[in-house]
Amino acid sequence: MSASTESWWLDWSVDTGACRVRLGCSEASAHAPQNEAHNDGTLACLISDPPCPLWLSLSENGLVTIIQPGHLPASVARPPFFTQEEWRDHVELFRDLARQPTQLALRNKLVEHRKELPCPLRVHVFESGRHPVVYEWDCEGLHERVGARPQAVGRNESRLELALTGRNCRLTDHQTGQCMDVAVTAEATPLQGDSPPSHVPEISFDVRALFREKAPAIYRRIPGWIWRSLEKLVRQEVINSGLHAMAPVSCRNFPEAVLKEISAQARAPVSPLVPASERPVFVCNHPQGGLDGLVMLSWLLRWYPEVKVPVNDVLCGFRHLRPFLAPLDRYRSSRDMRAVLHETFASGAAVLVFPAGRTARMHQGRLRDAPWGKMAVRMALHHQRPVVPVYLGTRNSRGFYLLARLRRMVRVDLNLEMLLLAREMLQTAPREAGFVPGSPFTPGSLREMADDDQVCAAGLQTYCETLRLEDPAARER
Repeated sequence: MSASTESWWLDWSVDTGACRVRLGCSEASAHAPQNEAHNDGTLACLISDPPCPLWLSLSENGLVTIIQPGHLPASVARPPFFTQEEWRDHVELFRDLARQPTQLALRNKLVEHRKELPCPLRVHVFESGRHPVVYEWDCEGLHERVGARPQAVGRNESRLELALTGRNCRLTDHQTGQCMDVAVTAEATPLQGDSPPSHVPEISFDVRALFREKAPAIYRRIPGWIWRSLEKLVRQEVINSGLHAMAPVSCRNFPEAVLKEISAQARAPVSPLVPASERPVFVCNHPQGGLDGLVMLSWLLRWYPEVKVPVNDVLCGFRHLRPFLAPLDRYRSSRDMRAVLHETFASGAAVLVFPAGRTARMHQGRLRDAPWGKMAVRMALHHQRPVVPVYLGTRNSRGFYLLARLRRMVRVDLNLEMLLLAREMLQTAPREAGFVPGSPFTPGSLREMADDDQVCAAGLQTYCETLRLEDPAARER
């Protein structure tokens, strides 16, 4: 891959356990790297001077950061420019960015200080064995590209070459023959779900096996031809082939990969709503089903090192999701379920809960959640966590809600429309999910709302429904 600016070009390649970056320059502002060694093991280098400076750092954590102040995308007419005074004003901020131990920490630092960043700015982040990440600050927003392919420029001769392999970072200046090494001494702390599942079977989603285990009485009464029709209805073969094709994808990147595959995206905020240190609990409405979980997981995993979702244990069949699930077996004792919940809420992970417990249904022409349960409120209060309501603006097709209405009319208790949820999520039309976060509720403000946990949960649900008014797509419906 390669990327170019007015004066510098970059090429890089990432293999298992190794990363190589090549840099070339056509401007006279380039010079031999000027080293700045720091006590924390970071080696920072100024490679070219303003107006087109380039700042490169190698960290003992195995993180390589290349900062290009003054870079502008090709779509912006103003030429790159960065004065000596601007450089001096921001050099401490660049040093702070270079000292961050992980990509996630660096992203959070960029968001925290985005109002102080020089404009414009591009930051390349390389880490051994991982896709490079490019951040661009264009004076209006911070944009992130993970593993994106920049425009190829086909350069051959490089001025600098950087190799990040195993426990060592080496920067080589081909013009002077100078080499600089930084030993990777800090033990890398793997993020939750940072690797793919050890094994993804060819059949991860099996409707027959699910009924055989969870509802054996119903399973024995259904003839084989109905099972075959049911498997086609829920698109079992499509789901299993897709899961098997995504076997090499890391668990952490899986939600984003699925959303991209089904042409769905969310208008999510570009910053964490509550710091990870406060261990927030996110409570959301549940309008669509699986898409809601993927949208929230995709966003949460961008900002929080660890995320947990209390869910029905049948979802553990999806191997990529296992690291993030707190499985609840509703056929076991309530004591066992409480133990799982207390362990989840006592941890340092951000927790995601859909308090309605099932997808929303049409009621008097409006899509409404079932009454929210009190579990999230009770656990948040017990473990002293803030609660953040989030409104999600997704929905299913008219056929889904029509089937639900017909089932109620003929008084069938079995939740037949749930069998359509997988089909609903795999609709091919591009979709943009609304995402409206609300204000955090501290444990104290929850208790001010009501002394009773169920009343408090109802208050959070009402507040979440008012967030709908801030979703442009919802106002149009």
